[in-house]
Formats: sequence, C-alpha cells, structure tokens
Amino acid sequence: MTRPLKVGLIGTGSIARLHGNAYKKFRDEVELTAICDVNVEAVKSFAAKFNLNNVYTDPKELLEKADVDAVDICTTHDTHYALTLAAIEADKHILLEKPMAIKMEHCRKMVKKADKAGLTLIVSFFNIIFAVCSGFVQVVC
Repeated sequence: MTRPLKVGLIGTGSIARLHGNAYKKFRDEVELTAICDVNVEAVKSFAAKFNLNNVYTDPKELLEKADVDAVDICTTHDTHYALTLAAIEADKHILLEKPMAIKMEHCRKMVKKADKAGLTLIVSFFNIIFAVCSGFVQVVC
C-alpha cells in the first residue's frame, strides 16, 4: 500500500471544515497534516478540532516548512491566484476551491504554470467534496 497523500489546508472557514471532515473519511488515502489561516484564533481552534500540530498563520511558511505533497486552498477568491502560484513554486499539488480566480488571464496562467511544473491543479466545483478528495488522491498518487 502506498502512503497517504499529505495535505496542508489553507483557510479555516466553513468550506475548509467540510474538506477537513471529508479527509477524515479517507484516512488511508489522504492525511491532513497542516493548517494555515491568518486569523490566529481561527487556526488554533481548527487545529484543536482536527488534532493538527503543524499550525501556520502565513501560507508561504506552510508551503516552505510543512511536510505536505499538496495544498487545499479554501480562502477568499481574491487570494486564489497568488496562493496557487506560490504552491506551484513550492512544488505542491493543488486542490483549489471555486472560483478559480478573479480574472480569466490568471486562470490560464495558473493552468499553464501547473502543467509546466508537472503538478496537478484541481478546481473544486462540486458540492459533494467526498468525490473530489477521492479523485484528487487517485490523480496525484
């Protein structure tokens, strides 16, 4: 059996909680190992709920220091472009909550950069996150 895909989650809002709960259902395939949010209290609360020790308040620090194969970006849509490019620079696969970005040119650039780097970039347009997590693990692993 291969090891579970290690994921760092960026964002702690309601969608992030849904993703976190979905990861619990796929423990053999995926392991949520790190959490990040700029809101200190929110990230501490999320970390306690999901029993996470790797807690960050700066996404770039998570990308540099956390032992993760992929990141799950569940932040406000205005941050998606910069966070995705940073994840690509850090050689991480990406699950990105919708919408992909604010500008179409940013979407194209994100896809081109991920493709050029040989990384998987998946945009979650599904209401049922369980299928997304399962597909993400299968594509990356």
